[in-house]
Amino acid sequence: MATRRASQPTRSAIVSLLEAGDAATMPSTIRTAHPRTDPEYRKRQVVLDERTDTTLQQLTETMRRVTGTRLTTSHAVRALLRAVEPSLPLLATRAVPAEATFLPNNAPRFADHRIRYEQALTRLLSEALRSLA
Repeated sequence: MATRRASQPTRSAIVSLLEAGDAATMPSTIRTAHPRTDPEYRKRQVVLDERTDTTLQQLTETMRRVTGTRLTTSHAVRALLRAVEPSLPLLATRAVPAEATFLPNNAPRFADHRIRYEQALTRLLSEALRSLA
C-alpha cells in the first residue's frame, strides 16, 4: 500500500549544506573543487561490440594479473596504442584491401558490412605489426 508523503517537503542534506548559513561549515576541498584540466590526457569514448568489449576486459585483467597492479582500462589502452605506434609508418605504405575502402552505414541491417570492413582493417593492422617483428 502506498504511503502518504509528509505535508512538508523533504530536503536533502546537499540542499541543506548549500544554504548560505551552512557554506562556512563545508570542507574547503568541496568548496574549492575544480574540474580536472590536465592537458596531458584526453578523454575518449568508443563504441564496442560484445566481442571487442570482452577482449578489452580480458586485456585489462591479464595485464593486472601479470603486473600485480590495479591498472585501469585506460592504462591498458594507452600501453596497447604505444605498442602499435611504431607500426603506423608501415601501415601507411600497405596496400589497402578493397573491403577497407568503403565505410559502412551504422544501421543494424549493415552489420555484415561493418564486420567485413573491420576484419579488413584488422588484417591491414596485423600485417603492419608483423612487419616490425
